[in-house]
Amino acid sequence: MQMNRNLQSIWQQRFQHFSREVGKYSRYIFNDHFSVILLVMLGFAAFYYRNQLELLQTFPKASLHDPILLGMALWLGLVFQMGRPVWFTKATDKSYLFPLGHEWRMFWLKGLGLGLVLPLIALVGAVFLVYPFVRLISHWSLNQMWALVILSWLLKLTSFFLIYLDQFNVVPLKGLLNRTWFHSVVYMALLLVVFFVKSPWDFTLVLVCLGIIAGGLLWLYHLSKHGQMQFDQVVELETHRQAQVYKWVAVFTDVPNRPKTLRNIRLFDGLIQVLRPLMRDRFSFLYIRMLCRNSAYSGVWLKVILFIGLLLALSPQIWLQAGLGLIGYGLTLIQLLPLMNAYDHHPLQQILPKETKQQLRAFQKTVAIILAIQTCVDSLILLLCHPISGATLIVILGWFVAVVVMVGIYLPFWGHKQPELY
Repeated sequence: MQMNRNLQSIWQQRFQHFSREVGKYSRYIFNDHFSVILLVMLGFAAFYYRNQLELLQTFPKASLHDPILLGMALWLGLVFQMGRPVWFTKATDKSYLFPLGHEWRMFWLKGLGLGLVLPLIALVGAVFLVYPFVRLISHWSLNQMWALVILSWLLKLTSFFLIYLDQFNVVPLKGLLNRTWFHSVVYMALLLVVFFVKSPWDFTLVLVCLGIIAGGLLWLYHLSKHGQMQFDQVVELETHRQAQVYKWVAVFTDVPNRPKTLRNIRLFDGLIQVLRPLMRDRFSFLYIRMLCRNSAYSGVWLKVILFIGLLLALSPQIWLQAGLGLIGYGLTLIQLLPLMNAYDHHPLQQILPKETKQQLRAFQKTVAIILAIQTCVDSLILLLCHPISGATLIVILGWFVAVVVMVGIYLPFWGHKQPELY
């Protein structure tokens, strides 16, 4: 089936816009600061991965069999959830292009293929990350793992195709069959069948299941030819997909398409009361209130504290915990740097005299408060994991020195490089 020329042109334009957006936000996210921290985090992750493998080798294989299989199924099920079809469909299309009817099928099928690229790559990586753990409890070969990759790809393609067929009001799809979480549950169940049922019947059962699924898909596709297009539903799905993407991007950088909201978070009410004596100038007032009220900043530093705290609790070695604490400081600082000039173009700020030194001091004080909170949380977790000793005191002192260097040396250096301040 050939795509209409108008639809072909629209597809190309929106794909080019999509590519530019991906490139733009990739540059923002993987900036100089974050690239260095990301490399360090990958190094720690690789070390932690190897350390867990070495630790598990000391346990009896019989005791590891079921926990590893359940953990593997859960991990692959979570990765299986990744990705949605890229529909490239807007509400205005219904007014001008809806009469093209079923010619939209090819348009949406191309979006299906585009949306599959990242999930299929992620599934390959996820399968081979669990491969060494599977080798601990079974005699699976590399070829069998590639067969598992192909199985995962086929089931992911099936999941996407079911979502596509649901846009044509196919009655049998109403209910569980068009729910992505249900697709993940079925996928995890098949994985457990593959590993719990002994060879050679494991893949035979899987092939039978795939045959049944393929037959069901052909039947549903036949029904979809006579179904009614759910155009509004496609627009809603595309809007939701874009919102989810911008939500994740907003964790690392400002997103113009995502409005910033102000809301009262009760968790921070007590913190604001404690910090009120420090709000003696307009910059301190703005910065502290933004960290506790503005949705673009209020949750970011708290999420970093919780994420690093969880990693600290799971890390067995004290020097690894020390490094994770430093990474946490870097992540928090990167998220807070845009806060310094966030209100420079506000009308009230334009009217009032520009006080550069006061603004920099207020920003240093605000960052110091957040890093001090993070240090307290990290130190508490460290002391819960290890008894008080010279090593723990050295780590806590090192964290304190790092905060002093970041606030007292790096921030003034970075601030003097900002043209907005001078």
